[in-house]
Amino acid sequence: MRRIDATLPALGRYSIPFFKESEEVLEFLGEKELRRLDRVQHLGIAAKVFTGVNHSRLEYMLLQCAIVNMLPIFHKGVEHLSIGGKVKIPGQKTPISSCEELLKCWSLLGNCGHPQYTYGVERSLLTWAVENKEKFEELIQDFPISLKSWVRQVVAEYRDADFHYVLCLFRVSFLPKRSRLKARLYRILGSLLLPIESIKVQEYSELYKLYRLRRLFGHIRLLCIVTLDSYYSHHPVRYQVAGALMNLSVLTDENEGRSGFLELLERTSAWLADEIYLHPRAAAAQRSYELDAARKLDGSYKTKFVGKNEFRLFFPNFMANGFGQPALDNFKNFARLSFPSWGAGSVLGRNEYDIRKAIQNYLRASEEVCVSVVKNKYAKTVHIDILYSQSIESPESISTMCARSADWIVRIAEAQAAKRTRFFKNKGADSEVLSELRSRTLKISIDESYFAFKSVFEGLVRYLLPDDVFGVVSEVLPSERRKHLRFKINYPRGGTYDTVRSGMDELFKDQETLLTADRKHELEAVRRVVDRSSATIVIVCFEKFVIRDLYGKDRDEWDGLVLELDSERTIISIVEAKNFSSAMKSENKAFTQLKATKCLLMPKRYRSARRLRLPGFGAILRVSI
Repeated sequence: MRRIDATLPALGRYSIPFFKESEEVLEFLGEKELRRLDRVQHLGIAAKVFTGVNHSRLEYMLLQCAIVNMLPIFHKGVEHLSIGGKVKIPGQKTPISSCEELLKCWSLLGNCGHPQYTYGVERSLLTWAVENKEKFEELIQDFPISLKSWVRQVVAEYRDADFHYVLCLFRVSFLPKRSRLKARLYRILGSLLLPIESIKVQEYSELYKLYRLRRLFGHIRLLCIVTLDSYYSHHPVRYQVAGALMNLSVLTDENEGRSGFLELLERTSAWLADEIYLHPRAAAAQRSYELDAARKLDGSYKTKFVGKNEFRLFFPNFMANGFGQPALDNFKNFARLSFPSWGAGSVLGRNEYDIRKAIQNYLRASEEVCVSVVKNKYAKTVHIDILYSQSIESPESISTMCARSADWIVRIAEAQAAKRTRFFKNKGADSEVLSELRSRTLKISIDESYFAFKSVFEGLVRYLLPDDVFGVVSEVLPSERRKHLRFKINYPRGGTYDTVRSGMDELFKDQETLLTADRKHELEAVRRVVDRSSATIVIVCFEKFVIRDLYGKDRDEWDGLVLELDSERTIISIVEAKNFSSAMKSENKAFTQLKATKCLLMPKRYRSARRLRLPGFGAILRVSI
């Protein structure tokens, strides 16, 4: 037996015992590996972006083992949490001494597959494996057939969350060819990784025990992630391990169905993911690291992957050091397009790699512009980040990216609408019915894409302004339900989507007693600009845009914004309306005020900015990107 003493959050000082199989795994890893895991930050590159969340992978692994050790203490006599009995695993005559030992083995082996900078290295290697299948096949040829098939599936489906197990399998494969330990570790990993229906055991009860343990292991991992990430992060959420353990009986009892505690864990994990490791800044740093790693894998590291021996010699190097230090400021986030992964999955693409490649090609992205795709599996959403280089010199690249991003959103909406109407088309529905159904479903798809359009719109405003100022919408009646953007879209396949006029009518109707004569005049000025536009996509903000500095001081106020997107052209019009008795005075005053607005914008980030008079209303600043 071996003990490891650790200081863990919400547990304090705790001594974790390891017997038989788990002790054998610890001996296989060695003290050097434990020291390495202590230097690997659990959140990888995100830990470099956000200070204070730099807890180690070792701490995460030991917390898992501590919870496994505490289960029998908290749940004596609970059948589905009984982990004291022996458990048989496929291919091994001698059963594992206890379920507790198997759970600890899974935790130890799983975590030893995480390299420095975790997902930064893992996704880089996974992308390399997708693009170099023949070379990767040569590297995995010594794996057992069943695990080799599983690894191929991980690569084909781009399952980045499972790739650390592939690296763990590589570590095991480096053991001597006829090693009994090697065969035993393969069987232990196979009992966790292989599809449950493919596992062959003599008795169904043994298969059910494995299924139950795998489910329990997943819940323990989730609990540890939420506990550690909430404990160390800057967010006001804390999970007490002891209290959470009391709920594990409900969490894992299939007779209870989905428990409220499990839903709470998943919601918290989804929120933490979006706020920390999938945050736009973290995603930008992650994508930058992947691109740097790809250049090294095609360059100086190329000789390290030509064969098994070269890869084996290089393996300890990248596990300990990754592919170099991450650069945090190479890219800025322009826009985040979020879609429900269950609704748009078949439309967007099969996986993150396919989606990213398709969008890269569609946006005609250069080295100055790139795309990041990440999935939040607990929130069931896919985040598509449009990124641009900090050193970007060409506004034309931003113009193309902005116009084609909006066009891509429209085409995705059309594809979703087509998917929704395909069933009725196959049933032989009338053409008029199909046309009406397409129109309605297309409207629904565009409405669902509102926040994607909003992100592009706000990203362009953010791009035009200096880094020390920002724009916020100043709503008359602030409301989360109310949408302050309106659209006029000419669909590529025919038809128009227009909510500008209806939105203005709704605004006048809802706030008739609140709108002053000046505000009505400003809204009419915005509508006048929209009516003059012939662009394919027009995004309109009726609400005032207030520009403030980092100290909250107002720097400027825009009466309305109109973004016109057409093919490769991007134009944003800043509306300034004046309601004087004299039309000439209104135009002159607005024209003069827009001079200060023009000086506020970054001159290197647009091609031209012209002030134009708006007869009878005021003036506009027409900025061509």
